[in-house]
Amino acid sequence: MVRDRIADALVACAYVERTTAHILLGWLPMVVAIDHKLVLGQHQYAAIARATRLERHAHAMMRIRGGHSLAVPRAWRDKMLAIDAAKTAEEMLRRLYLEVRAGLAARYRELAADIDPLLDAALVEVLTPAIEETEAQVAWARRVCSRGRGRGHARASRPSLRWLVFGRGRLLARDQWLWAPRSRIPQPVRPAGLTSHDEEGAVVIPIVAPGKRTAAAMLHENIDAEITTMELFARCSYEHPDMPEAFHRDMSRQASDESRHARACVDLAAAYGMPHGTFPTSTDVYDFHYQFKPCKPGSRRELLWRLLLRSTFQEALSLDGFEPLSARLAHDKAVEAARVLESLMADEVFHVESGLKWARMLCNGNDDRVFRERDAAHRYYVMCARRARKQYVAKHPDRAIAETEELWKLHQAAHRRYPFDLRVYLARTARESIGFTERDLEQIVSWGYAND
Repeated sequence: MVRDRIADALVACAYVERTTAHILLGWLPMVVAIDHKLVLGQHQYAAIARATRLERHAHAMMRIRGGHSLAVPRAWRDKMLAIDAAKTAEEMLRRLYLEVRAGLAARYRELAADIDPLLDAALVEVLTPAIEETEAQVAWARRVCSRGRGRGHARASRPSLRWLVFGRGRLLARDQWLWAPRSRIPQPVRPAGLTSHDEEGAVVIPIVAPGKRTAAAMLHENIDAEITTMELFARCSYEHPDMPEAFHRDMSRQASDESRHARACVDLAAAYGMPHGTFPTSTDVYDFHYQFKPCKPGSRRELLWRLLLRSTFQEALSLDGFEPLSARLAHDKAVEAARVLESLMADEVFHVESGLKWARMLCNGNDDRVFRERDAAHRYYVMCARRARKQYVAKHPDRAIAETEELWKLHQAAHRRYPFDLRVYLARTARESIGFTERDLEQIVSWGYAND
């Protein structure tokens, strides 16, 4: 039957897209160039979103017969796993894009030619952008792989999906499509040209006098936060392939959001005269949240603490701080920065909501356990911060005193400059819409991070 054959082709393409996302999510912290990280952060989400649409189309086409099987040959997983096991990011990009995804673009074109534009109009709407976007991604990878290698280097790989056929081998059910993480990545890589903070406990925020330069400094600081959060949540997906597919879609979307946010901050910080690297950079967000001594490495409790600390605690605090920061930017006439902040906060609501939703799932829907685990994770967070600062002060007392004095001067200057209340208040309406309970809100207030 024609529709059986088309459905098979859709499942095959969906498998390539879904495992492309899996590979990229795992590799994001290991890619050196910042620009490449941000592009790949977008590509992985496009891949997982398209895989979802292709799966649904395959099932819908055969729904009259009970749907279509999503089982695929084990050889397909072996092929994509071998790409994930590449020794370098360049090798991974070359094999994934110039071989597999270039072949996928050709397969999309074949499939588009094989369907009826009238009878399969809904599928045409999926395939048309799939062809354009996949070819654009391959062209990007070809440029990246060609730099400094001569014109023929990127052409060494040949597009091929000859292995993407249904054979007699062992089949893998949909929940077996992905594979376990090959390794752990406790720290993401950065370009050699970027200076970084190398001592725990030091003040890492740029100390800049209130005014429009504050907006530039805020953007610069936010670049690191966005990139490291992108990398962290990418690994949350990659390291837990057994989590529900909806979890992976949420983590993938957040990684994509953080990529867009980082790009916006990079561009505007440069326009404001503070390109990325003006101040020392930091991977502290990723480094701290990747693993915790009380949690077994790779465990679901480790994943839970990542979600609780980064999403339901730290990212939620940004919602509380939105109003006074937005007011400061408006007062300083940093209109573009205010626009960026507004967009970031709109996405942040989803990120916090997602973190809370999946934290509850990991706690089997037990809100008491979520509350207790967040409290335990927060105590660990505070203990680590205090210990690091204490050790830093003991090692560099003069530098630590100077930092404290500079921060106090900054605080006083801000209160002199801005004619409105700078205190942070609980974003109660936003937090309640996300799903925080009254006890959750009281917990944040009791910790002293916001006024109610």
